[in-house]
Amino acid sequence: MDLFVESVAVRSARSFPVMNGRLAVDVASRAGGATVSVHGEIDLAGVELLRRALLKAAAVCRTGDVVTLDLSDVTFCDGSGLDELLRARRRALCEHCSLTIVAASPAVRHLLELTGTAALLDSDSPRTGPARLSGVRP
Repeated sequence: MDLFVESVAVRSARSFPVMNGRLAVDVASRAGGATVSVHGEIDLAGVELLRRALLKAAAVCRTGDVVTLDLSDVTFCDGSGLDELLRARRRALCEHCSLTIVAASPAVRHLLELTGTAALLDSDSPRTGPARLSGVRP
């Protein structure tokens, strides 16, 4: 775990996987921000891992940078996972950065649509500012 914390702060194209039971998160810093790929189940048991990964990804970002999320391999996401995604969006906005979901699994799309948060995170919505969500609509 310490390797993950130390390494993510370094701007590089390297990838840093972290696993916790049914959840694996891969964070890769890159020019212009970071990419976070999430695999497995986002629930109360794994949300702290997701939070740490999103915080570390945001830590390498400067004003105008983008944290991209690939949620295409997420098999389950509950309310705690959704809450963390919305918190990450809010943190990105406060830091003058963007949070972009570049891919979302059917489970994630369903949750976002069911809760009405797909529209909140959609870049076409005037309420969202720079936070965007791609791949939400089928």
